Amino acid sequence: MKQKIVLKVALDCDKCRSKALKIAAVAKGVSSVSIGGGDKDQVVVIGDGVDSVSLAKVLRKKFRHVSIVPRSCNGAAHYLACFANVTSTNYWWEDSIPLFLD
Repeated sequence: MKQKIVLKVALDCDKCRSKALKIAAVAKGVSSVSIGGGDKDQVVVIGDGVDSVSLAKVLRKKFRHVSIVPRSCNGAAHYLACFANVTSTNYWWEDSIPLFLD
């Protein structure tokens, strides 16, 4: 089953972006890698059986600040987050259900 993993990485220059793409491309199970996000600070990995935690660890060795961007797996969790009118700083996604910190 193909999965999409988005990692936020501190990418300041073009050289850093190409290094991040090369590191992510050699990971086991990766079929495509691209740069995304408004600031081009996200590495988007698509593949089959990719371990997001180990990929983040490998990228952390080179770039220090790497985080896995949570995504909503179902529409109900996204609706709850929008209905509660929360920002990204006061909730945490766990198993595609938002946990509100306030």
